[in-house]
Amino acid sequence: PNIKTLRGASVDLTISRYTYYAATEVGVVVPAGGAQVRCTIFEFGNEREIYNQALEEGEQIIPLQMASLEPGAHTVRVYINGEQVLEKEFNFE
Repeated sequence: PNIKTLRGASVDLTISRYTYYAATEVGVVVPAGGAQVRCTIFEFGNEREIYNQALEEGEQIIPLQMASLEPGAHTVRVYINGEQVLEKEFNFE
């Protein structure tokens, strides 16, 4: 997903008729002055961004509606100003 290749390079392609879903809320405490909060999902051996927003300081709840072409457990990571603050595993079915 979103990976550039050289013209003529060989590429593995997986075509799936199914999409798997997971939904959750992630709570974070944003430091004084606000911060950039980013959430990623690790799938197919790559980290993909699923949320990126500047949030105001204080306790914040981030609703995540996630989709993947790969079933099973996936790791979701939360970063505040580029520093990882949380890692959770979710089951996609």
